[in-house]
Amino acid sequence: MAARLGSQWPPRGPLTTAYTVTHPSGLECYLSDRSFTWPSLSPDGDRLAFTSQRSGASEVWVGSADGGEDAIRLTHRDGPYTKMPRWSPDGTKITFSSADADGRRSIYLVDVTSRVTTRLTTAASEEGRASWSRDGRWIYFSSDRTGRPEIWKRTADGQGIASQVTFQGGYEAFEIDVGGALYYIRDRREDGLWSVPVDGGEERFVLAGPREGRWAITAHGVVFQRGRQFLRWRSRPDTVATVYETETGKQASLGFTFAPNMKSVWWVQTDRRTSDLWIADL
Repeated sequence: MAARLGSQWPPRGPLTTAYTVTHPSGLECYLSDRSFTWPSLSPDGDRLAFTSQRSGASEVWVGSADGGEDAIRLTHRDGPYTKMPRWSPDGTKITFSSADADGRRSIYLVDVTSRVTTRLTTAASEEGRASWSRDGRWIYFSSDRTGRPEIWKRTADGQGIASQVTFQGGYEAFEIDVGGALYYIRDRREDGLWSVPVDGGEERFVLAGPREGRWAITAHGVVFQRGRQFLRWRSRPDTVATVYETETGKQASLGFTFAPNMKSVWWVQTDRRTSDLWIADL
């Protein structure tokens, strides 16, 4: 069953023209002129973070998940590109990557209440794809400071120095459980999920299929995209099942996010002139 976001979603602005369209399937969405990317649902399922260019630059915004309240702008980077906001486990902070004028990306953190932004990485390297540890103490990210992308981690309060976790390639990682292991994508040009202990160790192949930017860890298993399908993999027992197939006839791009209870999914679909936010009840 499809659901439509409220009339303020996406928020209207100089670079955003919002209007309703209805797909023959009954699924509805709002169009936002390529302004809407990388949705990320808060841990409590009430708020949606995303990146948008409606202010004239790519920034992080937050609004209610049902579209009932106007979104607010959290960042003022005014740079060429900001992407992949991800919530802390307690829902008070958001990490994101953002490029400087020279195009080099670093990891930042913004406090949702105060809107104060802190830079977490300062190395002269390309760094992105940040994610949180389950207890909120650590930030995992990809960095090419050794000459190729690897997974690193540092404390969320910015203290101390970063430590390397993978040594055979690492591009995007999520922690499975507190202090246990990471699942990660080793190379953006290859599919396949790998695992490694959070402090480094044996790097083990786990699953074929997931690709960078197109997978997530949920309480119900690993969810990843294959064409127009969202698939869920569970390790015990080792099974892959279809969770949802997009009704628009096109696959998702530029991000997706599931409700904590896995009963709804938000995804972005980009065409030549529009970036559409779709939502469906599962």
